Amino acid sequence: MLHAIIEQFQQRGISARFVVEPQGAYERRAQFGLWQKTRAIRKHINYLAPLQLLPRSCRTQLGLVNDSDIDLVLDASGFSYGDQWPWRVAHDRLATSMRRYHKRRVPVVLLPQAFGPFREAKWQRQMQHILAYANLAYARDTTSFDHCTSLLNYQQEASVKRCPDFTNLLKPRPYQAYQPSANSVCVIPNSKMLQKRKDGDVYVNWLVELIHAIQNDEQPVFMLLHEQQQDQGLAATINARLSKAVAVVAPSDARQNKWLIGHSGWVISSRYHGLVSALSQGVPVTATGWSHKYEQLLSDYTCQDALVEPQQNAVAVWQRIHKTLNDATNYGELRARIVESGQWQREAVEKMWDEVFSLLD
Repeated sequence: MLHAIIEQFQQRGISARFVVEPQGAYERRAQFGLWQKTRAIRKHINYLAPLQLLPRSCRTQLGLVNDSDIDLVLDASGFSYGDQWPWRVAHDRLATSMRRYHKRRVPVVLLPQAFGPFREAKWQRQMQHILAYANLAYARDTTSFDHCTSLLNYQQEASVKRCPDFTNLLKPRPYQAYQPSANSVCVIPNSKMLQKRKDGDVYVNWLVELIHAIQNDEQPVFMLLHEQQQDQGLAATINARLSKAVAVVAPSDARQNKWLIGHSGWVISSRYHGLVSALSQGVPVTATGWSHKYEQLLSDYTCQDALVEPQQNAVAVWQRIHKTLNDATNYGELRARIVESGQWQREAVEKMWDEVFSLLD
């Protein structure tokens, strides 16, 4: 998502410093040239607050930015707003800052992967507060949209809009270290399937059986890691259970992930953005997931039947894929339908960015 955001600023000729809170590995932030906020909440305390007192020249030398120096807030925090997480996530991440941004007239735009559900009263209060002060909030699916608007009054609802995933406009970057063939099957595992579902072992066994069935038909297959650090252990477990290990490809650049996906014949993904990267390039998919966002995404591309459950027979799932993948007519028609469904989404995302950048005028 960060690549997609930076790309939009570059395409519009807008020079900007991109600032994030110092979460995760420093090397990852340095790769994007990100500046860091003097804000990091631990147990409800900002332990970087003393750095805010440094002179501006010192902060600039260290790549630090105070909250008071920020001109636009884009919250592209993935899947973080909903009952699946502690309500403190929303409180510490954004809710405590909303009045301050509003007072300074700093635009705030919400661009997460999904919203809701918000069944807990504490979650509802946090999101009501955030949405009431946000300039714009884009829900990527109708379920997320409904979760948001149910918390607001009629006047406030105008700030909540429906727009598909904005990474569909991201331009791929070639990856020379591995080149899939046009009929390759790209398998994208997701370690969150082990955390968010109660049938984690079933999921692993299902992937092993699926890849084994693909190999039995001598179809080229490889695993692509969208999140290397999180998913490499899962990939190793899968390969250890296969009689013949498959290639594991893990580019450090999301644009290279998209290129590899676009050059594959079929994508089997449990990663949401793996599905977006495939569908936005007209590549057919088979999906497994743990949130409503998967079903809604597939519906947008008229591929509702592409969602499967790990309890389903893996061999039967592969046989359906294999039949379509090796039937030039049916395969071509499927790709054409996906491409056509993606056209309105590209237009919607371009309109969304126009609305976002109008806040800077």
